[in-house]
Amino acid sequence: MSWVISDACNDGRDMQFKLFDTTNNLVWPGNTTHWIIRSNQTIEQSISCKTNARICYGGRADGLTTKYWGVDLDKSKSCSGCCFLCQTGRTDVNLTCM
Repeated sequence: MSWVISDACNDGRDMQFKLFDTTNNLVWPGNTTHWIIRSNQTIEQSISCKTNARICYGGRADGLTTKYWGVDLDKSKSCSGCCFLCQTGRTDVNLTCM
């Protein structure tokens, strides 16, 4: 599964980002690591997940605990529209300011 994640917040801050498989209790890139999306940039990450597993994204503005996206960087929040079923193809996510 390929993810294309864009920092569309335009606040000048980098973003920390993770993916969570809530079906199989997996985390990408890892429990103690995260990807960095530079301010106003886009990254593409591919993951290997089981078909139809529920994958949720979580992100946080670098250096802030109050600005988050999806399930947050520690999967502590609930979300609407931030989870997708694992399948072949590309999932595009534009993270705008809240």
